[in-house]
Amino acid sequence: MSLPYEYNIPKNRAGDSYSPFDITDLQADGVDMDLSNVTIVMHIKEGGSQRAELTIGNGITLLTANSIRVEIPKIPRVYGKLYWDIQFTFPGDIVKTLFKGTLEQEKDVTQ
Repeated sequence: MSLPYEYNIPKNRAGDSYSPFDITDLQADGVDMDLSNVTIVMHIKEGGSQRAELTIGNGITLLTANSIRVEIPKIPRVYGKLYWDIQFTFPGDIVKTLFKGTLEQEKDVTQ
C-alpha cells in the first residue's frame, strides 16, 4: 500500500461529537517508529478553508512511542465533504504526510 494511507471517517451530523480513533503500531521499513520527538499536525479543510487543526495535546494524544489517538472536535455549521490529512515532522525537518481521508457532515434539524 502506498502513502499516504487513506481512511474515510464515517458520516456525522454537523456539531455532533466524533468518535475518537487510534492509529497504532506505526512502522517504517518494518521497524517501530519513535514518535516521541515528532511534531504531528492534522488539518481538516473544506475547499480551501481550514476548519480545524489538531496537534499533540490539542486533539492528538501520543498513546505509546508508535501510536496516537485522534479526537476530532465538533465542527458546527459546515455541511458536506471535508478533507483531512496528518503530517509528521521528524528530526532533521523531514515532513511526511502519512494519512489522509474525508469526513462528511449532514445538517442536523436542530441547527
